[in-house]
Amino acid sequence: MNRDRCDSVPSPERTGALPGRWLRVALLLLPLPFGSQRLHATPPSELIKTDGRAATGHLVELDTNWRITLGTRDATTARSERGAKSTSWPIADWLYWGHDFDNRFDARVLLVDGSVLPGHVAAISARHVALDHASLGVLTIDRELVAGMIWHPPLDDRRRDELSDWLASTRPGASPLLRLANGDELAGTCVAPEALPQPLPLQLSAVLWRLADAPKPIELSVRRVRAIRWSQPMRFPSPDAAGIVALGDGTWLVAKSGRVTSTTLEAHLACGFDIRADRSGGSKLVAYLRPPARRFRFASDVRPSDDRHIPLFREPVPFRIDRSTRRTRLRAGGHRYEKGIGTFGRNRVVYDVPDDARAFSVEVGIDDVGDKYSSAIFRIYSVGKDGAIALAAQSATRYHGDRPQRLFVPVTDASRLVLLVDVADYLDRSDFADWLHPCWILK
Repeated sequence: MNRDRCDSVPSPERTGALPGRWLRVALLLLPLPFGSQRLHATPPSELIKTDGRAATGHLVELDTNWRITLGTRDATTARSERGAKSTSWPIADWLYWGHDFDNRFDARVLLVDGSVLPGHVAAISARHVALDHASLGVLTIDRELVAGMIWHPPLDDRRRDELSDWLASTRPGASPLLRLANGDELAGTCVAPEALPQPLPLQLSAVLWRLADAPKPIELSVRRVRAIRWSQPMRFPSPDAAGIVALGDGTWLVAKSGRVTSTTLEAHLACGFDIRADRSGGSKLVAYLRPPARRFRFASDVRPSDDRHIPLFREPVPFRIDRSTRRTRLRAGGHRYEKGIGTFGRNRVVYDVPDDARAFSVEVGIDDVGDKYSSAIFRIYSVGKDGAIALAAQSATRYHGDRPQRLFVPVTDASRLVLLVDVADYLDRSDFADWLHPCWILK
């Protein structure tokens, strides 16, 4: 080897350049979301229709009557702005589109109708809360519409869900509560000025909190505050009175009406708050849509006529409505689901078929709280009006991490449906089995 040639190569120490390995580390760390949730890109997603079929495409438009338009390959009715074919479906023809995403990082505000707005709380006044939302801009919300706010959500799904449920558990006449990062709770009131400061700060740095029996308020840094629960009780609308518009950053809007185009995102929330954001790519922000349930009904909103868990090696585990059997929100295949039934192991849930139902649609899968030993087989048995029992649908073996499988059963000649979960590879060691978005499709 030529020694002179080797010595002539400049080293990082001589030139001041970053060593190659450190440059690679810096490039890897650059996209990580330190303290904020990155907006999920929304690839072509499935639209689940009331006829049991699905259409895949990008969201092009949603009008105020919940008519949805997707950019698809097999459409022949219209063309989108870029020349790709698109098709529209009225509210009576579809159940939901896309998937909801979790936001594990950002602070958030919970409204009294169940809407969730992630972002930085910029300021609090006696009448308003100013929220800096990454996608929707600065929102000024009436305090009477705010059920609570979280500054530091736990990364653990179960603890984060418990904190959200705590915010939503306010009873009429209850005093506001402030929960510290160490878990202590302080009853009292938030001391705030009459008007929001102008200009608004980037984010709130401290909270003035007057304890119930203290003459003077204390100042608490938001770094020490986990959440505040106001005294307004929740007013959840029924599924047929409002739909859902969810964004890829974890925003969850319980909307009576909405409008989404390539340049606009509007929503009239069930609590009375109106949102309007004019920005390019408005339709690309949306990750999940569900219209008001006027032509379908969630089975999880009705108590089943019978249920039974048949354990192999443990005590019976009761099923949960809209939760897994570990009391977490329903999550399967990396996505969160709005409605469903969480069961464990060998389980049977029986529903009487409504007189106005013509079909039953559901997705089945293993909840994300499971592990590598989780596996199950889902079966739907139809009980005819003459008492005959027949296997109506059966899933493949579902494992932890699998994408949920969709099942569709006509029920015009059935009096009852039996939803049965059976063990697969590892008995019932950790079979957290979910019936996701179970819907009665109405005539």
